[in-house]
Amino acid sequence: MVFNAIIGSFLGVVFKEIKWAQGDPDVSYQLRKDALQPQWIRSGFPVWNEFRTKSLELLGKNIKFVLVADIAGFYENLDFPRLQSDLNGLGVDQKKLELLMQCFRRWANPRAKGIPQGYSGSDIL
Repeated sequence: MVFNAIIGSFLGVVFKEIKWAQGDPDVSYQLRKDALQPQWIRSGFPVWNEFRTKSLELLGKNIKFVLVADIAGFYENLDFPRLQSDLNGLGVDQKKLELLMQCFRRWANPRAKGIPQGYSGSDIL
């Protein structure tokens, strides 16, 4: 609950920074700017259909290659100092950021990297 509360408080700042990519070119993991909505990330058939439509449009423009990628081990190898620096650069609340980092360090002890998988908050980060 603490994790989601902290990320929810950061959502507006994060959305403002990446809104330029929401929907085009990034069709997956599209954020909703309102943290009070039950789902922070758009999902389901409408998002898949948008991806399909944009992909077909690009194929019609003489695109010869398509790259589909998945970064293996991304969540478990996310570096805490870099994440903290990135969030600090966005201007998030420092007390909440330090609490988030304390949670991460406790969960990932002794590795000092890796965030939980399967949570919308992690997807946002």
